[in-house]
Amino acid sequence: CFFFSSRRRHTRCREVSWARRCVQETVLILFFAVSARENEVLELEEEEVESYLAKKVGVRIIEVYDKDDKICNNFAEQYEKAAKEAKKLKRPYTFIKIEAQSNIGIGSKIPIKGYPTILILINTTRVEYERGLTANELLSFVDNKANTPLTQLKSAEELQEKMKTTGLKSILVSDQQDTINLFTKASIEETNYDFYFTSMSVAKQVFPEIKIDSTIIIHKSYDEERVLFEMEGLEEYYIKQFLRVHEFPIVSDCSDKALWSLN
Repeated sequence: CFFFSSRRRHTRCREVSWARRCVQETVLILFFAVSARENEVLELEEEEVESYLAKKVGVRIIEVYDKDDKICNNFAEQYEKAAKEAKKLKRPYTFIKIEAQSNIGIGSKIPIKGYPTILILINTTRVEYERGLTANELLSFVDNKANTPLTQLKSAEELQEKMKTTGLKSILVSDQQDTINLFTKASIEETNYDFYFTSMSVAKQVFPEIKIDSTIIIHKSYDEERVLFEMEGLEEYYIKQFLRVHEFPIVSDCSDKALWSLN
């Protein structure tokens, strides 16, 4: 009886030990899976990127970077931020990065003009990115090229915060879905702007001078200027003309203050 009891105890010990090991391994697997999901940017080798280059559908953003380059290291945080913001906005984008020194053959697949090099693939179309190295500029550029619905500013606080940021912004004030769709279509080719829309009720809290629905606000931080475009029944042609006319800085004296405002 004693021998039998001892064997049973040893068997149970082995079973408990095996179960504990399985639990530990499962926890580790789940931990790494969660960690992978938290990192929204895929770090790939050059042979792995082939399948993403060959795909015929979807939006892929590929960054080729040099791990020893200061600009690349500074941009890394912005690239991660853009990927997280895209996920938050439910954009179906895939963000990828490839380290150049470890993947010397990547230049035969992606034309390298400097670091970082960013290639955007929209279905079968390749687009080279040559704008600023901030999350907002990158995401706005991709949204425009991919014809993604515009970002809505839902509160006066959001609108005020957006007006404080640098860059060239065009904000549609409208409650009409047809007008929003028209503005989205007109904005696709205008890659120098960041485009948004908001409602009349929100806009009037910040800009009480707005009188009619279908107003476009252009804010140029480098000119410290705001331009309003009000027109009953907006048309795509006039929207494009208005955007292009106000795209560039106004002419001013080359003073220290003027130079500083261009930053």
